[in-house]
Amino acid sequence: MSDSNEQIAVGRYVVALHDLLGQGDEILKWSSYEDLMDKESEAFKAFRHTVNAICTVRTDFKGILEGLNQISPSDLPPEIMAQVDLFDHIKKAVQSKPRGEIQSQSFSDTNIWFTPTSDEHGNLYAASISRLLLGVCFAHLLALSRGTPCRGGIALACGTDAVGKILGTNTEIYGPALVEAYKLESNLADYHRVVIGDYLVKFLSGSIVDIDHLDNKSEQFAFHLYDNTMIQNALSLTCTDEDGCIILDFAGPKASRIAKQALIGAGIDPKKMFGNALGFAQKEANSFAQIRNHKLAGRYSALYRYLKDREGHWQ
Repeated sequence: MSDSNEQIAVGRYVVALHDLLGQGDEILKWSSYEDLMDKESEAFKAFRHTVNAICTVRTDFKGILEGLNQISPSDLPPEIMAQVDLFDHIKKAVQSKPRGEIQSQSFSDTNIWFTPTSDEHGNLYAASISRLLLGVCFAHLLALSRGTPCRGGIALACGTDAVGKILGTNTEIYGPALVEAYKLESNLADYHRVVIGDYLVKFLSGSIVDIDHLDNKSEQFAFHLYDNTMIQNALSLTCTDEDGCIILDFAGPKASRIAKQALIGAGIDPKKMFGNALGFAQKEANSFAQIRNHKLAGRYSALYRYLKDREGHWQ
């Protein structure tokens, strides 16, 4: 719902919170201003490393977000395009479908994406939710391939853009949705993964509509077919981890299939990018094991097992 005077939205939001790890330790290395004067010092190297890492990941998030929001609702997924006899009709209908927008905010070493689940009339923003999950897949794997450890949480709960609207920024989410995403990242993620809240998965599964009884030439059929496809795409980007948590399958079959097409188009070798992420996980696991840091060795080993299990999707 919304406040008609302030145009402030209050409703259900999907919020993805993505955090870079280890930046606090890097910051402690350059706490002395005097040490930064020596560009050969460890302090200056740590300063340069952490600032570059944050700027690079933020740039990735910004670029990916711009690409996601430029996708038109009429750019139908292959699952719908395959239905040749219905293609033109569905494409025309979906062009008129209300769509949500993925917005972002950042602070320190944290990046946040969010989108409402629907408009005030109940029109589901299934495509925006699906693209938000896909975007985090890209950003997360890309960061790991550069040797930047990170983890995140994605939740669905009540939220509002009131703070941003009142302050004039228009790009800020506030409320339980943000709190839940933070809890998933800080309390459950544990290692370098993105944990998804149970309620989001239940919401998506429960939003699939039985369209077998609908006239396949009707606008309602087109809307529901489109939303169902986007929901199924979103669900296919999740999996259950070895500890039972639902996580973003950022290197899994669905994500890899879409990512490889986009990366090749951008002149990036998908196999090499994935190999860099896998090599990073293995190197860190071995390094921490050698110094008997069992906590971090275990986390990187879990990441390595996850990636190794999906290596075949990137060949």
